[in-house]
Amino acid sequence: MNEFKEKYLEKKEAVLECLENTQSFLSEYGYEHDLETVKKLIYDVKNDEFTIVLVGEFSSGKSTFLNALMGEKILPSFSNETTATVNFLKHKDKAEKGESGCVYYNNGETKCIDRADFQTISKYVSTESEEEVAQNIKHLDLYLDSKFLENNVTLVDSPGLNGIAEGHKEITEEQIERSSASIFLFNANQPGSYSDFEFLRHLQKRVKSIFCVLNQIDCIKGTEGQTVKSVIRKLKENYKKMIPEAETIPEIIPVSAYQALIARGTAKMEYNGKTEFSEEEKRKYEECSLMKSFEDRLWKFLTQGEKAKQQLKAPIDQVEAKLEQIKEIKKEERDIIEGKSDSGDLEEKKLELENQREILNNTLQEKTKDIKDDLKVAASEMREEINSEAEDLKKKWLKKLDSWEEIEEIEPDRIKKDLEKNLNQIADNAMEHLRDRVGDIILQYNNGIIEEINEQLESGEFSFSFSGEIKQLEVPFLGIEEYDQKIDSLEKEIKNLEEEAEREENNLSMAIAQENKREELERKIESIIKEKESYMEITRSCIPHVERYTRNVRKTRKRGGFFGTIADFAFGEQSFTDTETVVDSTERDRYIKERDCKINEFDNKIRSLRGEYNNITGASEEKVHERERKKKQIEKEQEKKRAELIALREEFKRHTKKETERYLKKQKEAIEEFIDDGVSDFSKGFKKAFRKQLDVTTKAVMDIIAGSIASKIESKTHEIELLQEKMKLAMENKENALAQIATELDALEPLLIRVIDLQSELEGIVIDTIEEVSLNE
Repeated sequence: MNEFKEKYLEKKEAVLECLENTQSFLSEYGYEHDLETVKKLIYDVKNDEFTIVLVGEFSSGKSTFLNALMGEKILPSFSNETTATVNFLKHKDKAEKGESGCVYYNNGETKCIDRADFQTISKYVSTESEEEVAQNIKHLDLYLDSKFLENNVTLVDSPGLNGIAEGHKEITEEQIERSSASIFLFNANQPGSYSDFEFLRHLQKRVKSIFCVLNQIDCIKGTEGQTVKSVIRKLKENYKKMIPEAETIPEIIPVSAYQALIARGTAKMEYNGKTEFSEEEKRKYEECSLMKSFEDRLWKFLTQGEKAKQQLKAPIDQVEAKLEQIKEIKKEERDIIEGKSDSGDLEEKKLELENQREILNNTLQEKTKDIKDDLKVAASEMREEINSEAEDLKKKWLKKLDSWEEIEEIEPDRIKKDLEKNLNQIADNAMEHLRDRVGDIILQYNNGIIEEINEQLESGEFSFSFSGEIKQLEVPFLGIEEYDQKIDSLEKEIKNLEEEAEREENNLSMAIAQENKREELERKIESIIKEKESYMEITRSCIPHVERYTRNVRKTRKRGGFFGTIADFAFGEQSFTDTETVVDSTERDRYIKERDCKINEFDNKIRSLRGEYNNITGASEEKVHERERKKKQIEKEQEKKRAELIALREEFKRHTKKETERYLKKQKEAIEEFIDDGVSDFSKGFKKAFRKQLDVTTKAVMDIIAGSIASKIESKTHEIELLQEKMKLAMENKENALAQIATELDALEPLLIRVIDLQSELEGIVIDTIEEVSLNE
């Protein structure tokens, strides 16, 4: 576990233990009213969440970054340009019925998700879905098994800043303001677009807790001299260049989420041509990713920031005040029973409270003026702010007008719509700042009524729309139709030439391939012929000789004469031994047969290759050169046509420059006049709505503070009356009453000492803030 998180959880456990001991004490000694308050404090401390919202364009690697934080590839890549909802990633233990997710619709309906796979999730987050996500779905909760989501951590995946759905920036900005921290992702491949910087600058004016993260640092081109430091330096320079009025930027932390995910996850992922990695490689990737450094920095802020400190300290402060009050009451009871204090003192205190009520009411009347003055100062500051914002908006639009050089760039309807949206955003911001300022003011008088005040302020809305239209001038006749026809004709010719060039390129490639094939076949035929000749030469001298040898052979012959014939018949022919010569060509014949067979194999291969060679048509060196010449001719014609097109455009531009400039100047003047009138009407309308809201606010503050003071006095009076009743009963059984008080004080003292010690420990927490880096260094 992260050391900062571990220390925070230790302090949280200590606070919960102290609160639970207080709960036991209050329960044992019958403080039922205070008991409910402490129970709520325990619930709030146990269930308070750390919400971390991720912001960035869809190419910045948000899904990979979220997966790396959780240590496993759990999420599909659904955070793309079509994401239209805010998606909350929570621990699976948060699911009430064991579901994998829950869809929340704008009409209040909900729907459980049994499987959190890509197809299911896409159905509820994509603008291309049949669900009409942007119009119907408010947000999506996903319940996942991740260590990073333990201890009430919620990760929020916001829509991409460059997404296509209407209202993406507004959704993202609203969620950032509600979160414990926000992480703004830059892509190291493209570190900072104008939309990135513009949105970041806007957020800096409204939100303090922004971490800037430079993701994908493993893609930085070290071979080209790039380093992490040089990319961050370039990012800052671009920010200053694109947003000249910016003075600072939040600290930028470099990471490689992909490397971290490879090191931490079990799923197969491809990196540098590999999908399997050793433990040593994973340790190296974890170290190079710098993800641990970022997580340490994030947890330090989450657990040592002002919000985290107050989450632990505020309930202890409340308990300390309550226990001190109980201690004083018990001492007062003891003094009265022992006779050290007269019970009549309670009546005096009651009368004193009545006097205090009168004094407080008088003081309230005096303070009313101070509060109204403070609110007037706040109102004046808000008016100055809104005038400044409106003036900045006007300058921005005038600067944009100056950059327009083409008639087609001017779209009056879009300009009007964008202006209305910008001005209403300024109004919303001003109202939000008023609520914050009112909260600061009333904290001086009573910090328990801020929510009640804010509930009344929520009703104050202001919406602005232009009453008029931008006067659109008639475009002068500039011969555009004739020009467009010539342009179209040239563009068609160029396109046809491009298609012809592509065909010739294919033909040339085919001809070269065929020629290469022929050459390859020639080389093969020549090689086989040489191999055949070599074989024939070698085997010719190795033909076996015919074997010749003599041998004795037993032969028979007939006897001659009459008696010889009779003897041959009776005894068989006469036998004798003879010599003969034997000729044996078996080995020679076998060798010649095998040799002829091998030679025949060579001949068959040669015939086959020659047949394949003869079947290749259209391939020759001359044809290849012919294709090359034709391709060059087409390319030359292309360049000629492109030059004609450029010349035509330049000629038309020169011809129409004067008329276009005159038209643009007049149209810009009309738009500038429209903006001036609109901003003026907006300022007047907002001042009126603001004044009305201020009156409502002032009355609400006065009524609630007065009611709060009266309520406190009534509570104290009731407390004294109860004490009086208890005193009457206690005086009847003095010894038992004193023993009970002593027992209660003995139980209270160590509890109070622990509370005070814990108070001191929490007070000693040094608040961590996100550093703002100067852009002027």
